Amino acid sequence: MIEPNTFKAILAENGGRLPLLTLDEFFSGNTEEDSIAPNQWGYGRPTLSELWDVLKKVESLSETAWVRVALHDDTAIAERGGDEACQLVGDAIVVCGAVLPAELEAFVNCEWLCSDGVIQVEADTLGMYSRVPPFRSTSRVWKSCGTNLRRSPPPGAGPSAETPVYLENGRAQRPVSCTSS
Repeated sequence: MIEPNTFKAILAENGGRLPLLTLDEFFSGNTEEDSIAPNQWGYGRPTLSELWDVLKKVESLSETAWVRVALHDDTAIAERGGDEACQLVGDAIVVCGAVLPAELEAFVNCEWLCSDGVIQVEADTLGMYSRVPPFRSTSRVWKSCGTNLRRSPPPGAGPSAETPVYLENGRAQRPVSCTSS
């Protein structure tokens, strides 16, 4: 996990903008299971180590340029036992590459991850973060939806108007919802 002094230096160098973290910076040594998708921890969401494993596989795909963890504003530096420690709060997983949303959703198994799915975002929306890696103009940037997940609506309730939508082949597609018990 990223060291507190490194994290503070990144914030200071970038006007307080939160950095996109590498998978190692977020997951290595992180034992706080509710640091990402907290609403699903204990309700079917895989462990941090399982999430890290599947995201490393995404990162290793030839179609993937990079994978990062976008942080939530609740991320902080806290004191633990007299020492400072990063209290990371993941907001979304950002994947840059040539992979299509349906392929990415199938590869990571969004239902197993308890993720609402994948949406394409405009590259300039990443300007709110620091340390955004470069990418080719032919790359697409995908953001996982629902890492701060809510429970799926009851059967028969239909999709919420807030459910994210991405476009595939010119048609609106609703991402997979988590249906864990």
